Amino acid sequence: MNQFRLQAAFLLICVYFIGYVNCAKGTDHHRRKGSKVTTAAMHSSSKQSTTGTTGSAGRKDVEFTAPMENVSVPLGKDGVFTCKINQIVHADHLQLVWLRLDSQTILAFENRLVQNNPRISVSHEDRRDFSLHIKAVQPEDSGHYACQINTNPLSQMRAYLDVLGTDHHRRKGSKVTTAAMHSSSKQSTTGTTGSAGRKDVEFTAPMENVSVPLGKDGVFTCKINQIVHADHLQLVWLRLDSQTILAFENRLVQNNPRISVSHEDRRDFSLHIKAVQPEDSGHYACQINTNPLSQMRAYLDVLVPPVISATETTEHATVREASNVTLKCAASGHPAPAITWSREDNMYITPRGEEKALTYNGTELSLERVGRADMATYLCMASNGVPPAVSQRISVKVEFPPMIWVEPKHVSAWIGGSATLKVHLAWNLYRTEVEATLCMRF
Repeated sequence: MNQFRLQAAFLLICVYFIGYVNCAKGTDHHRRKGSKVTTAAMHSSSKQSTTGTTGSAGRKDVEFTAPMENVSVPLGKDGVFTCKINQIVHADHLQLVWLRLDSQTILAFENRLVQNNPRISVSHEDRRDFSLHIKAVQPEDSGHYACQINTNPLSQMRAYLDVLGTDHHRRKGSKVTTAAMHSSSKQSTTGTTGSAGRKDVEFTAPMENVSVPLGKDGVFTCKINQIVHADHLQLVWLRLDSQTILAFENRLVQNNPRISVSHEDRRDFSLHIKAVQPEDSGHYACQINTNPLSQMRAYLDVLVPPVISATETTEHATVREASNVTLKCAASGHPAPAITWSREDNMYITPRGEEKALTYNGTELSLERVGRADMATYLCMASNGVPPAVSQRISVKVEFPPMIWVEPKHVSAWIGGSATLKVHLAWNLYRTEVEATLCMRF
């Protein structure tokens, strides 16, 4: 008896340990393909921060020394935004970019203008104080602007340009316009006006949405109908959800070793993301500085295999005969895993309110008025089409009054001979038996 109890305890410890190990694998970060771009950060654009941010090497030594102020400028006058940093911005490890947030447009990369707008220019003083100049402001210039540094995480300051004296001006601190972002899943291959105003620059195919299993590599490809020459056309890769610039032509902006770019004949451009993680899910864009802006967007969907949660899954159950019991099995993953129940001995399951079957689908398996026939090891299997599927063993014990039976029921003996009577006793799941033998002489 003691040996049996030790074996049972060891089995339960093994089941718990397997559940704990399974819980430690995988993650549950996912988003649906074609979902709207996250704009929570944009809605707080009027708020400024001067706290330190982690530098490109992970140091907390790069910070803005003052907020970038909102600017109100009369129509036709000049507007200036200034971004002040506490250390010199060296191109070899820090890169500064000016952005127009409302239209998700890159205006300038360091001292190099990206937009072909003669009214826009940039300057700096000792590579610490950087300025964006907008000459003779027009109503369409009203909006949110940002100064961004490629620290890790991203460092960004935002401010609003309010053009006075026109019916088109907006109030300070208003929310960033995101209507264009909400149509991010729609693709267009129509021609766009080129940098010199020509309608000869266009995308030859839509940039496809990509679904990639966790840990595999993802690639976006942007195809253009003519060679992109750096002297008049410039291509940029963006992460739209976080308004992050990933790469400028062949030059990486983000300090992420998993991201790289390539091109073929300067017509087909690709963004590579190695060993994708759940946090990589989101909207990406390939952008060319035509006038107006040319941009293609697509969504990266990271597929995550199922993982059973040990804390939310029944380990084992002990229940009295004729009582009810509910077994639970919870799993995470993307897409959401389906849960299938079965018995390890391949016998039928009779869920509450259902017909008996070999399998049952659902996160909970409810058994009503359990009997001795329900004593078994049940399997909960989670699958979502992303291998591998995982399973958990759950044992169900049923307590019932002791059973006594005699074998054989009839015993015969000759006069003067002897006979043996045997009595068997069982009282739990494992049908532990005690045998009593009585010898009689007639």
